[in-house]
Order: sequence, then structure tokens, then C-alpha cells
Amino acid sequence: LQNRISYKNVGLYSFIGSTVFFIFSNLFVFIQGGYGYTINGFINCYFMALPFYGYQLLGDFFYNFIIFGLYIFVFQNYLVKKNI
Repeated sequence: LQNRISYKNVGLYSFIGSTVFFIFSNLFVFIQGGYGYTINGFINCYFMALPFYGYQLLGDFFYNFIIFGLYIFVFQNYLVKKNI
């Protein structure tokens, strides 16, 4: 696990996780009939959710980089014995 956690992976998986959640959560809103069962309702459902997606991305990046960034910083600097 320690070799898989990097800043690049944290950013990539944060984006993927947010995007998958955005797609499926809005799909289920559409299926429940929140915007009607037309192609316009489908497009409107996703369009109306775009501001929330932006906030979700910002929140996920912020908290994931805090949590995993601190882990990377502490693990690499204090918990691993470096061979000299």
C-alpha cells in the first residue's frame, strides 16, 4: 500500500471517484422521474447538477490531499528508515 499512494494517484482517484458518483447519483435522480422521462429531462438533470459537481471536486481534492498528503509526508519523512 505504501508504494501505491502518491500525489498523482490521490488526484486521479479523487477525480474518478467524484465523476463516478456524479454520473450514478444523477442517473438515479433521472430514473426517479425528477426531471421527466425525456431526453430534455435527462440533459437538464445533469446540467442542473454541474455546480454541485464542481463543489464536490473541490471538496474531494481538498480533503483527500489533506488526509493522504499528510500520510505521504509523515510516512516518507518520519516512519521509514532511510539507507545511507
